[in-house]
Amino acid sequence: MRRQGNVIPFQGIGGGQNEAPPLPHSIDVEQALLGAVLHNNDVMAEVASIVTPEHFFEALHGQIWREMAAMIAQGLPCTPITAKAYIGDKEVDEDLTLGAYLRELAVQATTVNAKGYALIVRDLAARRRIIQAAEQAADRARNEGIESSSDSIVDDIEAAMLDCRADEGSDHLAGMYGDEAAQWLLDRVEAKRNGTLEDEAIPTGLPVIDALTKGGYRRGELWLIAGRPGMGKSVVLTSFSRRAAQKAGTLVYQLEITREQQVARYLTDIAWDRQGAIEFGDVMQATRLSDADMYRLHWAKSQYDGLPLRLEVGNDITLPKIVHGIRAERRRMARRGHKLGVVFIDYLDFIKSPDRYKGNRNLEISEIANGLKTVAKAEDVCIVLLVQLNRQTEKQERTDRRPNLGDLRDSGSLEQAADRVLFLYRDAYYLEEKVKRTGDPDLADRLAKRRNILEVIFGKNRAGPLTTAELFCDVASSRLDALAPGA
Repeated sequence: MRRQGNVIPFQGIGGGQNEAPPLPHSIDVEQALLGAVLHNNDVMAEVASIVTPEHFFEALHGQIWREMAAMIAQGLPCTPITAKAYIGDKEVDEDLTLGAYLRELAVQATTVNAKGYALIVRDLAARRRIIQAAEQAADRARNEGIESSSDSIVDDIEAAMLDCRADEGSDHLAGMYGDEAAQWLLDRVEAKRNGTLEDEAIPTGLPVIDALTKGGYRRGELWLIAGRPGMGKSVVLTSFSRRAAQKAGTLVYQLEITREQQVARYLTDIAWDRQGAIEFGDVMQATRLSDADMYRLHWAKSQYDGLPLRLEVGNDITLPKIVHGIRAERRRMARRGHKLGVVFIDYLDFIKSPDRYKGNRNLEISEIANGLKTVAKAEDVCIVLLVQLNRQTEKQERTDRRPNLGDLRDSGSLEQAADRVLFLYRDAYYLEEKVKRTGDPDLADRLAKRRNILEVIFGKNRAGPLTTAELFCDVASSRLDALAPGA
């Protein structure tokens, strides 16, 4: 066999990828990686989580890798001789059989840079996918008719680019033996006890919720806050996000109501007073506000000065846009000296999915839920997703209309992906209608007692109890607070 330096003179048997201009690839690096594993099978344990057969440019290399990985996983020795037996000693190039090729790979091998070779192979594969996605988008933009909007093309290419980023393997995982992991955890516990390490939890600002969640929001978690219309989701979003921003950078995607409505809620929340609450609807109307009300609203505005609370308002948002927005806001907040900690999204139904599911909402929701959980961990934030429940809770045969996990069963993988699921329920919402219809004095008395009570039902609570917390809730003023003693 003729050699040129240390390069094996193999041009590839194709796979339809050798057109000009060539896509990014390196046959030499692929050969070096294959040879390293043939030379020392133990290398596979180091690189198997980085590279898959699909990452190889040369189709034959992908086939060899698949067989090698299968052999080693079964505890079989993988050598040029045994690998040839599984793949077959076919001719792979002029005057070059597979057996001879594998022997040359092993002879030229070094295991010193095996992980580096694997990372290069994966990176070049990602570059090819980026180019292919961009070319497909360009082709669609040129040739598809008016039935495909430019927005749908952008959504699909954003999803493809996000897939490229997600295809990063798991080499970043920091593996530990049991004794090492236990010592690592105990060191952290001791540091938290003596005050040298702060608890990573971001308080919700509501003591009862903090107690039940063991401190509040934790980075990497996905929370669901779910309820029917009228149960107080917008109130909870307003109060939870405002309070979170007092402890960490907070980003809010308000997809349901307008910027004016949400900001009015923020102002009336913080301007609230038991002696004279301002309704956010009056702020919207403006003419019903007194001078005293305006003074309190200006004071409320001053309480937001410097608060790391970012409000994004829009519609038709996609998961890739959320990811890009989180990354951009993290950089913006860092320049201001804040660290982004909590992201609120109101609400699930307004998040669009790519066309690949053909309207199958169950699959779309599963992708969104799993994607948000992945984003929470990758971007080191807690994501709080609001969910509007279907009408199942209001069926007449249900004597108790309090929601439960069963009401999420038709929502894909929401429950499985979430770390915590908080259901909202206001007895007053249903009592008001009954009192109007029947005039029952007992119901009216119960309504008076429950008018400002919001039940937060923990349907799922990782590392915490499944119970119900009660909060004070003034819906008209978007105010949420701890219950007064004895209430």
